[in-house]
Amino acid sequence: CGHVCCFWCIHKSMSAYGDSSCAFCRSSYNHFPSICQTFHLLIRKKFPVAYRRRGEQVL
Repeated sequence: CGHVCCFWCIHKSMSAYGDSSCAFCRSSYNHFPSICQTFHLLIRKKFPVAYRRRGEQVL
């Protein structure tokens, strides 16, 4: 689908039990999605508290 996601959004959208889909549009992944490292690091740097909270929610 082409949407850009951070690590946590992709992690949360992956399913070990069935089809995994995009966190934004719910399109099924045809392959393992890649994480935009630049976007991920920007989110982590600019929003450290929210980033940590998101990680705690997902794990």
